[in-house]
Amino acid sequence: MDKKQYVLKALSVMKESRPIAEWLIYLLEKNAFDDTTLDVLIKILQYSITKATSEMEKEKLEKAQEIFEKIKESEAEQNKIDQQDIEKLEAMINAF
Repeated sequence: MDKKQYVLKALSVMKESRPIAEWLIYLLEKNAFDDTTLDVLIKILQYSITKATSEMEKEKLEKAQEIFEKIKESEAEQNKIDQQDIEKLEAMINAF
């Protein structure tokens, strides 16, 4: 599951308490966001957790936060794998 899929999952959890989530889902599905915009969206949603007033809203936002943490872990792991692949390719190129 990539970053986009994780964000879509988090937004689907939040769409009942945050009506804008439904519009963001639509935009994401239409590929209107790049990775930088997704990162900003993640930060905004994380900030929303601190401003949530009802317990139900907080709970849903915290679930979204957990999903975003998984995104970060997945990205870090993928970056590590990508770096290893780059090193292997560089070694292959140097061998020629």
